[in-house]
Amino acid sequence: MSRKLAQDGNSPDPSARFAWLRDFLPEDIPNARVMAFNHNTGWETNALSKSLSHYGDDLLRALQRVRQTDEEKSRPIIFIGHSFGGLVIKQALVTASGSRADGFYRTVTKNTQGFIFLGTPHKGARLTVIGKVMSLFGHWKGSSTSLLELIDSKSCINQELHKSFMRLLIEGCVAQNTVCVFETVKESLFGFPITHVVDESSAAIDGSERIGFEKPHRELQRFDSRQDENYQDILVYIRKWVEHSEEKVLAGRTEMTKEQQDCLQSLAFPEMNLRGNEIKEEASQTCEWLLKHEYFTDWLRQDQALLWIKGKPGAGKSTLLKYALREGKSQASREKLVVASFFFHGRGAPIQKTAIGLFRSLLHQILGQMPELLFDFTSIWKKRCETEGRPGERWEWHETELREFLEDAIPRLSKPYSIRIYVDALDECGQEVARDLIFHFQHLISKVPAEAKTSLKLCFSCRHYPIKDYGLTICVEDENNQDIRRYVRHEIKTGFSDPVQAEELETQIVQKASGIFQWVVLVVSIVLTTHSQGKNFKFIRKKLQEIPPELESLYEEILKGIDNKDLPQSLQLMQWICFAFTPLSLDELRFAMAVDADSPYTSLRELYERSTDYAETSEQMEMKVKHLSRGLVEVKEHQQRRVPQFIHQSVKDYLMQSGLQKLDSSSKYSVTGSAHFRLSRSCVRYLKMEEVIDYEYGKEEERQNVEHQLPFIRYATREWLLHAEKVEAEGICQNDLLVLFQWPTSEILDCWTRYDRKLISLYYCPRHYEDSTLLHIAAAHGLFSVVVAIIASEGTFDINSRDKEGRTPLSWAAGQGHETIVTLLVKQKGIDVNSEDLHGDTPLVWAAEEGREAVVKLLMRHKNVEVNSRNKYGRSPLSYAAEGGYEAVVKLSIEREDVEVDSRDEDGRSPLSYTAQAGQETVVKLLIEREDVEVDSRDVGGQSSLSWAAKWGNTAIVKLLIEREDVEVDSRDRDGRSPLSLAAEYGELEVVKLLVDREDVDTFSKDNNGQTPQDWAARYGRKKVVQLLESYKSTE
Repeated sequence: MSRKLAQDGNSPDPSARFAWLRDFLPEDIPNARVMAFNHNTGWETNALSKSLSHYGDDLLRALQRVRQTDEEKSRPIIFIGHSFGGLVIKQALVTASGSRADGFYRTVTKNTQGFIFLGTPHKGARLTVIGKVMSLFGHWKGSSTSLLELIDSKSCINQELHKSFMRLLIEGCVAQNTVCVFETVKESLFGFPITHVVDESSAAIDGSERIGFEKPHRELQRFDSRQDENYQDILVYIRKWVEHSEEKVLAGRTEMTKEQQDCLQSLAFPEMNLRGNEIKEEASQTCEWLLKHEYFTDWLRQDQALLWIKGKPGAGKSTLLKYALREGKSQASREKLVVASFFFHGRGAPIQKTAIGLFRSLLHQILGQMPELLFDFTSIWKKRCETEGRPGERWEWHETELREFLEDAIPRLSKPYSIRIYVDALDECGQEVARDLIFHFQHLISKVPAEAKTSLKLCFSCRHYPIKDYGLTICVEDENNQDIRRYVRHEIKTGFSDPVQAEELETQIVQKASGIFQWVVLVVSIVLTTHSQGKNFKFIRKKLQEIPPELESLYEEILKGIDNKDLPQSLQLMQWICFAFTPLSLDELRFAMAVDADSPYTSLRELYERSTDYAETSEQMEMKVKHLSRGLVEVKEHQQRRVPQFIHQSVKDYLMQSGLQKLDSSSKYSVTGSAHFRLSRSCVRYLKMEEVIDYEYGKEEERQNVEHQLPFIRYATREWLLHAEKVEAEGICQNDLLVLFQWPTSEILDCWTRYDRKLISLYYCPRHYEDSTLLHIAAAHGLFSVVVAIIASEGTFDINSRDKEGRTPLSWAAGQGHETIVTLLVKQKGIDVNSEDLHGDTPLVWAAEEGREAVVKLLMRHKNVEVNSRNKYGRSPLSYAAEGGYEAVVKLSIEREDVEVDSRDEDGRSPLSYTAQAGQETVVKLLIEREDVEVDSRDVGGQSSLSWAAKWGNTAIVKLLIEREDVEVDSRDRDGRSPLSLAAEYGELEVVKLLVDREDVDTFSKDNNGQTPQDWAARYGRKKVVQLLESYKSTE
């Protein structure tokens, strides 16, 4: 609060060269907004006739302009005022606490954390008499005594204000969080020291901290440098209050705005915490060695950011990392520490083993603990919602944008916060993804400032992965011998009363374990089970000696115990758990296994009545799972669903490598192909069940109950095609699908498409419309063998048949990029290569829009293909390829003499216009280099390619265009708006900077409605753009 701040930078006084609020404080307090409220309270010249209450209202309005969102309103405030500015602050706070104060005013008083008053005349000033005399001589220059009267020691207004403010301090704000600075050097007049303007008795408030500066009154707010002792004195208090405020924010960080809650929800997914919760707690007195390990303590204390917890499969890495995580969280409750974690899960849902799952989960946790980041991220989320719609329906977060946000944000906040990130089972996301993640996290580490290197800590657990080690590495199997011994001793004692026998078994197990905890758990279970069967010690000793020491060999030995009659169903169980795209619940699995690929049943009723393998309840199915897997599958609770899964990732690894082949040595196909064939056929046979076909949708409650009545319907509907795609990729012929779907009849297919539309998300792609034939489906999903079988079949069918959207099989194949199917279809007699759907899109348009280079090339070679076809919106294949940024497809098009490169659609837009909007820089360069392209063409709304690029913030393209002589940089559209006006409205700061620096751009031009670019920016809350344009206005 100062009327001199704006002039200080131009003052001849060396001590005034720096405005400390601008030059020093932002660097010392990086996580705060520093704002100045400049007010004209001069009494000597150009004085205003305004009351103190008016100045207080001005301050509150200024605050309201910069604290508009709920998040901004909740931010803590520290007020700093010099001289009369301190009175303005007091007046604003008293007004804001009044009975008539609105909701915003109350947030000001609620969130005020402290005050610093620099020479504020709380009880009046001593120069008021001299000032009045001087003002009489200067009256003709506009001086006024009204402000001098206000700060007179006898002023009733000032006295009442002070009383009200002191009540406010006592009732709400803390008086101890008030610092009052007073001058110890007298003010001079004509070179003679006269008196203190505001002495200590007036400048200090009861209960406040008092500091005397060896300066006269006017110099109290000026500091020579960041090392200035007076500045450092003030900084101590500001830092203390900021840290206290951050602690309060962290303590109350669950109190988020509705927008912030919705933003965080867009990152969340149901399986986010599932794997971490599933990992069992460590056994008693185990894992404690980790906290004392040399590398672990070095990791915490030194500037080494990365710690690896490595080990063989089953060594106990996940349990150990979960233990470290829990210790970290216990520290976070006492320190300013942000902790986040992610547990990759190779047996879980797809998102649990991908990088996007990792970044969504980490950001969800970190943003919930770091309000500064949440505010920034919510702005990004809000902008996307405004332009694209609801997340999860119209758009999803992309890995790259989340990773880049994290890489940019964490280094910025690594000074005030310490951050620890724990990631388990990195190997379960796949080698390529793991390598990329390590690269990105190393990049993140490199961006942390040198002075904050100890604040970011990353801990990864994984197998002895073929990735070059960076950082410190703890090898679990080299360290966990005592943990294994403690566990074995505790478990064996529960079954063996003879201490000698127990000790012998303990010694044998520990010696053979080689640090593999999972092996120990299985072997101890085998020993105790054998003992409970009444076997004597000699038998148990012999059995223990026969158990192989390798984990994989132990799994093989366990599966050898499966009875021959159970082998088919054991294999089926293992295939479902290994290859299902999403983990099945017990209810889903009992139908999946009952309706096998070669199931003879045509109805569920028949299945219930005749099948001897069908599990009638989930409880029965759970017992069946344990029996068929010999204990290698367990059932876990997940979102009120009981889901079977392998007891350890190493079980799945063993089965995939060799176990399934040993269970099914007779199959002529690959393990993967055989499994997906079986699973896809189970799904199709379920869809063929009479009850499924006859089920009729009607009332809303029936739709909600369909999955209760038909537990396997969602999985069968959604995934049979994905399994069929895998089968095709394995080279297995699938002409049996014609029989299963009773081609060329459509009853079963119509039944499936009905469920597909009702049960699966509207945005599940590709959509399957009514009137789709099996040929449509096969063409869309790349089932080449099915397409061949249909074409070769004796049934009559229309090669150009259309679904409800008017799309043909060729249209689907072209859009999905299935080159071999397109090649086959275009050779068929009577094929319409230019068939148009309801929107007028041809197969070539679909291929171009999706960037299918090979298909576009193939279709363009066909003599009958119309390369310049237009849909109902007047758009060409090139228009869509350009918008999508498909450089290869664009080149194919523009290299042909018969392609109209500068075509116009119904809105008068060219391919260049669309690619400029989409930000496709490479394609823009291709097009603007051509002589047959009018670079500065206007659409029906009068907007140029530059207008579209500016509006969408495509800075690189704006640069390309404004450097050309044939582009009118300050053009006007039909509403009189310029590219600058559009960029300002959308808050595209970098584009605005480019444009306002040009001499041929009128920065303050008005459109047809009299609005300037600054008006548009202000209307939509683009604060940085407003500030930039305001600075240009002041310059002019």
